[in-house]
Amino acid sequence: MAVCAADEHDHHCFHAHFLVFPGAQDVSVLAGSYFAHTVEFPSISAALASGALHPEYLLTSPDRNRLFIHSTPLNAPRQLARFLVAWENGDPHLADWKAWPQRERAISIANTLRAAFAAREINAD
Repeated sequence: MAVCAADEHDHHCFHAHFLVFPGAQDVSVLAGSYFAHTVEFPSISAALASGALHPEYLLTSPDRNRLFIHSTPLNAPRQLARFLVAWENGDPHLADWKAWPQRERAISIANTLRAAFAAREINAD
């Protein structure tokens, strides 16, 4: 997904975002403090089925067998996931994507993840 630029937010930012932070600390407990409800699921399909029932939710996952749907936001700030990961990794200043966009790194990681997901799809068939 492209970065939500300030001048594009009306037509770009109000849709689902898929953010992956390889090697990041688990932020599930911290994320739960920004929401009224948190439910744990054993699979991505079960978690996404639950998430689809909520107009706004955040999915966090420390590993492939533990996924959390956080719903009913309690004044959750924009870019919450990025902030929580930056905070837990001791680099809260990196949470501001406008100041630290790291576009080249993001593109590189996105290409690597696309290739990995495509390979999984091919192997699943």
